Amino acid sequence: MPVHSMIMSPIGVDAPFGAIGALWTRAGVPNAQLVATLEKVATLIAVALRRFGVPKSAGSV
Repeated sequence: MPVHSMIMSPIGVDAPFGAIGALWTRAGVPNAQLVATLEKVATLIAVALRRFGVPKSAGSV
């Protein structure tokens, strides 16, 4: 299925070190709640990775 819409959020605000995204097949603009949710998830990922470190298996690509 083709992707028609996408939203991305950086992981790490001061010094981004990754990104998380959401994709969907219908064209459209994400609403504010979806944007806020993705940003919150990105923040939680950054906190977890800073607290517990990046797994060794997640080496650079």
